[in-house]
This record gives sequence, structure tokens and C-alpha cells, in this order.
Amino acid sequence: MILRRLTIINLAFFLAHTGWAQGLGLGTDTPTEILHLKRDQNVISGDVAIRYQTQAAGTGAITSGPLSGTSSNLTGVGTIAWVNPPNADATDDTYATATFGTSNYLYANIGFAIPAGATIDGISIEVEKSYANNPVTPLDAWSGVAHSNNNTTYSYNYTVSAGTDRVLVVCVFQNNNDGSAETLTTVTYGGRALTNRGVIQNGNNDDHTLEIWTLSEADIALAAGTSLSFTWSGQVRDAQFYFAGSYQYVDQTNPVSASAINTANNVGSLQLATPLTVNQGDMVISTAGFGNDGRILTEPAGYSVQVEQEFNSGPDGSFNVSTKAITASGTEQPTTQYAGGVEDMSVGGIVLNNAFGNTTDNVVSLYSGGALIGANLASGTAWATADAYTSYAGTATEAQINAADFGVVISATVAGRYVTAQVDHVRISVTYTTTPAVYTDYATGLDLSTGNYVISQSSTLGTSDIMRMNTGSITFSVAAGTFSDYRFKRDIVPLNGSLDKLSRLQGVSYYLRTKEFPAMAFSAEKQIGFIAQDVEQVYPELVRTDKQGYKSVTYASMTPILVEAIKELKARIEQLEKDNLRLTSALADYTELEKEMQEIKKLLETITTDMNRGITAKK
Repeated sequence: MILRRLTIINLAFFLAHTGWAQGLGLGTDTPTEILHLKRDQNVISGDVAIRYQTQAAGTGAITSGPLSGTSSNLTGVGTIAWVNPPNADATDDTYATATFGTSNYLYANIGFAIPAGATIDGISIEVEKSYANNPVTPLDAWSGVAHSNNNTTYSYNYTVSAGTDRVLVVCVFQNNNDGSAETLTTVTYGGRALTNRGVIQNGNNDDHTLEIWTLSEADIALAAGTSLSFTWSGQVRDAQFYFAGSYQYVDQTNPVSASAINTANNVGSLQLATPLTVNQGDMVISTAGFGNDGRILTEPAGYSVQVEQEFNSGPDGSFNVSTKAITASGTEQPTTQYAGGVEDMSVGGIVLNNAFGNTTDNVVSLYSGGALIGANLASGTAWATADAYTSYAGTATEAQINAADFGVVISATVAGRYVTAQVDHVRISVTYTTTPAVYTDYATGLDLSTGNYVISQSSTLGTSDIMRMNTGSITFSVAAGTFSDYRFKRDIVPLNGSLDKLSRLQGVSYYLRTKEFPAMAFSAEKQIGFIAQDVEQVYPELVRTDKQGYKSVTYASMTPILVEAIKELKARIEQLEKDNLRLTSALADYTELEKEMQEIKKLLETITTDMNRGITAKK
């Protein structure tokens, strides 16, 4: 990423005995900088103000990405579409990929909001990219047979697994002790004829033949079964070796790019006479056959043994297949050593061609308004095989950058059938300078005429003030609030028992110790409130302790406690009202009962009087 950092420090102290302003400023002696300290004696005598403004001049930078937009394929170049183009928006090792050929445009739409009228100082395009390759790779392990059947034909089964651009390789070695030489006329796999890639015959007493045959993808796909069949021109005696292996990611246009076979007699080692030209991604297959009592001592240096077989413990021959994956272009000339009484021996080798290549930039360009912007920024150099950022310097105007479709397009040329271009992330950095046409000034400072510290919406203190602070109080001309949105909060628990807790608090009146703490600018007036240590015993959440150990109370936070206490008190009052109504009803019932008792009492008194009169009359 290319960022231009511009730092300007221009501090000047302006002192004048006359005139409208004295002050400390940044840049000039007029209060038009982004920050300006002044003392304006003509507006309000004695004011000391810090003035600042919106839309201030200065430098800026915006970097967009990852996940800043969406990526897609654009036509106009190449025929190979990028797979999963949105992956170019994320640095998570998921890739937008393209294969063999020239790709479409990979278009990454990146959004910007550069201030209007800005001067664009620079644009850096960064692409995190790499390329991957699939070299010739073993598909099925080597396997086969070694025997003597004295026949003119032989067959066995070998299964080639599913794969990509496959090649079947068959190595054959036969050794006769009768002085005759037979010829392998045909090799088929599932009825499809293999191609002979090299044969050598040794006619010195113990005659033998070493051969290499291959079958490419098209015929493997058409094979009817898995039978490998061999036909000879004459009867084959003594040792016979038939072994096969399969590979994938082989160039089908030119599957075997080089081959060589040679033979020798009565030597302790044998090197392939003709060097094999190899390229990165290829696979070399080296095979060797040893006659009369020949035994394997060492295989070619740097090769991996796939098959190593002796027949009748060596007297009738030995056979070897070794392979090497090529990681750098050059030549290969395998050498094999033998042990025993060797009279005739042969070495052969082929190169399975990978058609290996790389990836280069085709087009890298900014894009806006439905068209490319400026020159093609492609470097033309090969991409690395590990993810790495490459930077390109582009140019565009503020209007082009702020367009809805602003972004970058990338096209790659992929050379080699088994190479993949990979883009993991695209980002753009823009550095710019702004010069505002209109200034909106604000002021904050000390208004000495009123003794207030003031924040104003005007450049003049005392005009359109938002806040004033003097000894003992802060006043606002606008509503002041505390963030209380549900989305900001977690672990929300209702308050309970607020009324009982409040009853444990003691409100007090007091005077602050102004003389003992002059730096605190305490008010000398009588105050009403709480003692912080008392509140802390009941509601520790309402008390703050500073670095010196002094405590303060957040009185505003008492509001929800008072609300809940009032609700609890209301509930108690409502319950008392219900109880009072029930008692009043019971009292009315008691009064009625008492009235009835009085009437019964009167009736009894009347009856008693009448009875007494009757008794007296009888006497």
C-alpha cells in the first residue's frame, strides 16, 4: 500500500498592542485555520477562545477492501471466465480462479466517498494473487507379473482409476537363453492399442528385449474392460516381466516429450546414452532389464523405486522401474549399477510431459462509468506460487472514484493446461487533499464578561451558546442526554426492593470545604445531597472513586431507583386501600348487628315487665 503522509506544523505566536486580535494560531494570523486560539478584544473584552471549523483543509486517505463490494466477470477480453469471482473480496484464502488461456475481466466493485473538490494525490491498487500447478501425478501404483510361460501371448488385468488427462505406462522386459530374439508386436488395454515409445534388443548370446508402451486419455476412456494383452512374433521363453503404472495431468497433445533406450554388455553400470530434456512438472520413468545373473545393485540417484523384481533369483533376469518428479527444468540421464555375471543389460526412459506454465498479468486497470480508466497497468511478470500482494499505481478523478461502479479489472494469461490463476483479495487506497470553499466556525473558551466557560455555535462567544459552565453549575441551551438504547446493553435485570433501600439513605444539607480545597472551585452556597460513602453501602453502582480516592455520586442514576420505589409505594397504597375497603364493609355489618341486638334487648325488657305485672295481679 502506498500512502503519502503529510504533516504540517506551523505554530506562530502573534502579539500586537493594537488591532482587533491577539492569539495563538496554526498557519496564519487570521482565524480561518482548522484550530485557532485567539483573544478578541473588540467583540467581548477579555474573551479567550479556541475556534475550530468544519470542512477543514488537510490530507486524507481511504483504503477500501476487503468485503467492500462485489466482484464478477466482465466480457471484453479473453474467453476463460473466473470461477467464484466474489472470493476476490475476502482475505480468507478462498480464490477467484482462472485456468488455461486468457481470462475475462475480474471486476471488483469498490465504493468510495472522497470529499467533493478534493485533489487526488495518488491511487494504489493492490492484488493478492498467486498461481497453482498440478504436475504429473501418480494415479495408480505400479503392479504386474514376472514369469516364464513359453507362449506367444499373455494377458492380465490392470485397472486405471478415474482421473484427469491420464496416461497408462507399460514396461516390458523378456530374456531368452536360446539365442533368438522375439518381437512384441501389440499391446492392448481393454482392446485399445498402446503406442510403442522405445524398444531395444540385445543379441549377444542371451538375447533380451526392453520396451516402453503408453496409452493416452482418449483411448483409456474408450477401453472395454481392464485386460492388458501382449502379442509376440515368436515363442517367448525364460524370464518375462510385465508391469504397468498410471498417471494424470499429462499433456494429451504431446504426452511423451522425450524417450531413449540403450543396451550394453559386460559392464558394471549403464547410463542412459541420450539425456532426456525435462521441464518443471514433468515425470521421468526409468526402466532397466538385466540378463544372465544380473542383479540390481543401486537404482538411479534421486529416483523412487516402483518395481524391483528378479526371476529365479537372477539367473533368468532382473527388472526395475524407478520414477522422478521434476521440479526444475533441465536434463535427466539415469544411471543404474548391477551385480553378478552380467552379459547383457538395457536401460530406457521416457518423460511424461506436463505442459507446465505460469500466470502473467494481461490487463490491470481502473474502471468507472462503464469503461476502463487510463493505461493498462499490467506488469507482464510471472505471478508467484505463494500468495503475495502486487501494487499498481493508477490515476482517476474524484468524480470517477465516487462513481457507483468504480473499481479495478484484472485479466490473466494462464500458460499451461495444469496451471490455475488465483486472486485472493483486491483493494484500492486513495490519498487526497481537500481545500474547503466554505468555512463554518465554532468557538469554545472563557467568556470573561460573564465568568462562564462557553461552547458556542457561533465564532463569537456569548452568541448561540450551547453550554455554559460557571462555579457550581453547568447549564445547557439544548437537551442533554445519556446513551440508553436497548442495543447498547446486556445482562438487563429489573430493580427490586428499591423502596426499602432508599429508606436506608440519609439526605443531608451541607457546605463544601472551599478553603481546604481551593483547586476544586467549590461553591460556597449551602448544598443538599448525600454522603458518597453512605450511598456506596446501599448502591455501590452510583459511586465513583478517582485516583486520589475521592468519591462522587452519579445523581442522575438515582432516577430509575426513585421510579421503582414510587411503583413499590403505589402498590403498597393500593393494597392498603383494598384492606381499608374490606374493614369498612366489615364495620358496617357489625353496626347493623349491634342495632338488631338493641331491638332484641328492648323486646326482652318489655316481656319481662309484662310478666312481672301478671304475677302481681294474681297475688
